[in-house]
Amino acid sequence: MSLNTLLSEDEYTRGSCVEQIMALAERFCTVANKNGYDIIPYTEKSMINLKQVEKNKLLEIHNNLLSYYQLVGGALDQGKKISDSKSILWALLKEMNLRPTSDIFDKIEKDDIVEAYGTDFKQIFRNLRFFDFCSYSLTDIFMYEWRDLFERDQRIALQLAEVAMNVTLGKTKGTTTLGVDAHLMQETFSEGRNKFNVTHKYLSPLYDKGSNIVAFIAISEAEILSSKRKSKLTAPLRLADDHEAQL
Repeated sequence: MSLNTLLSEDEYTRGSCVEQIMALAERFCTVANKNGYDIIPYTEKSMINLKQVEKNKLLEIHNNLLSYYQLVGGALDQGKKISDSKSILWALLKEMNLRPTSDIFDKIEKDDIVEAYGTDFKQIFRNLRFFDFCSYSLTDIFMYEWRDLFERDQRIALQLAEVAMNVTLGKTKGTTTLGVDAHLMQETFSEGRNKFNVTHKYLSPLYDKGSNIVAFIAISEAEILSSKRKSKLTAPLRLADDHEAQL
C-alpha cells in the first residue's frame, strides 16, 4: 500500500495505519527540519496514545496528516518555500473548493500565525509559523483537538468563542477584528509547556460553492515567553521521500 494514498475502512488495519502515520510524520518533519523548522514527528507517549485511538479517528488522523504533507510538498514541487503561508493557504482553499473574502490575503503578514477552522472549531490548517510557538509533536497536533492542547483565561476564551460564532453564523459580515487584548497562552501537557503572548488579529469566513459559511481563517501574532527546545528528528526515514531528495 502506497504511503501517498488516503486510507479507507476496507484497507484499514490498526498496525498498518499506525505505521503509516509514523512514517508520514517522519517524512514531514525531515523536510520541515531541513527548511529551518524545529518539529518532531512523535514522542514515546504520543505513540502509546495513538495505538489506543478508535478506528475512525485513526483513519482521520492518517488522512488529514497525508493531506497536509501533500499540501506542503506541493509548494516545494512548485519551487515555493514552505514558509510561504499565502501560497499554501491558497492551495488548501482550491483543494477544498472554499472561497475566501476578497481582503483576507492582504491581511496576512510574514510573521503571522495563520490557521483555518471548520464551523465545529476543529483546526483544518496551520501554517509553518504555528510550529515556532508549538512544542507538541506533529502526531499530537493531529490526534488532539485545539482546546485540549492549549489553555488560557476562561474569560478570554468565552470572548473569542462569541466572536468566532458570530462569524460562522454570518452575524458578523466579512473579515473582522476581534477586539480581544493580547493574552497569555500555555500548552497543556507538552513536556516544555511553552508559554506565549498571543494577539488574535482577524477572523474571516470561508464559503462553499453555495455561499454557505463552512469554515473560517484566523490570523494571529505571538511572542514566545518560555520554551523548551525540541529534539531534532534523528530516527531514520522509513521510506524514501521525493521532496527530501530535492533539498
